[in-house]
This record gives sequence, structure tokens and C-alpha cells, in this order.
Amino acid sequence: EFVSKLEALDAEHHGELQIEIPSYKGFNRYSTEIARRIRRDERTREIVAALADRYDAKDSDDLTIMAGEAIKMLVFELMGDADGRMAPKDAMMLAAALKSAVQAQGVSSQRRAKLEKEFAGKVDKAMEVVARAKGLTAETTEAIKAQILGVAT
Repeated sequence: EFVSKLEALDAEHHGELQIEIPSYKGFNRYSTEIARRIRRDERTREIVAALADRYDAKDSDDLTIMAGEAIKMLVFELMGDADGRMAPKDAMMLAAALKSAVQAQGVSSQRRAKLEKEFAGKVDKAMEVVARAKGLTAETTEAIKAQILGVAT
């Protein structure tokens, strides 16, 4: 069916288009490879969705940092193994991978800092309410935040 449609398209354009009709085996190899890639992408999406449900923001940040470090280590190993014989295109691709890993770690760190700041603000508000209700001194409140909760102000 695909070949007959290509032949009809070729006849319709009277040779104006360069249409190369693939062999059945070639088309089959191509379509099988595309199907394999689609299945792999779907599995990857399913895995990511399952992991996203299981991990909170901190776990996600830790995973991003670990993955970034693994990518950086791989890039440096590949560069060392190349021993000066790396094609410019390959070097550019490794540099892009390294840049992406560093950027992801930076975004992750920024998000973590934002979450920690929000948490510290919530702790401050909660401690103010408790301090007023229980009659705690400001010094005692600060000591609780600094020592027990690990929030220094």
C-alpha cells in the first residue's frame, strides 16, 4: 500500500520530485526501528511518571545531582579515552551534555534553596505562634529553631 502510494505520487509529479521507493526489506527495517524507539520512549515515560509519584522534591533534586555527576564523569572519561582523537562534532556533543548536566544541577540547587527558604519562613511563623501561646522568650524560640529544627536565623 505504501509503495503504491509512492508510485502514484511519483506519477502525479512527472519526475519533478525525486522519489526513491524503498525496498520492502528496507522499509520493514525502518518501520521496525521506529516502532522500537516509540516503545522505548513510552517505557521511559512510564518509568518517569512512576518515579515522579514516589519521590518528593528533595529526592528529585538528589537524583538530578547524582545523574549530573554521572554524566560529568562519563564525559570526562570519554574525553580521556579519546586521547586527542575525538572528532570536533563529538567534542561539541560532549560539551553540550556537560553543559546540560551542570544547568540541571543549578536549577535543582536553586529550587532546593527556594524550598528551604519557604520552609524556614513556615517554621518562623509556627514558632511565633507557639512562643506566644506558651510564653517562650525570643531567646528560647531562636534556640529551638537553631538546634532542634536546624534553622539558623
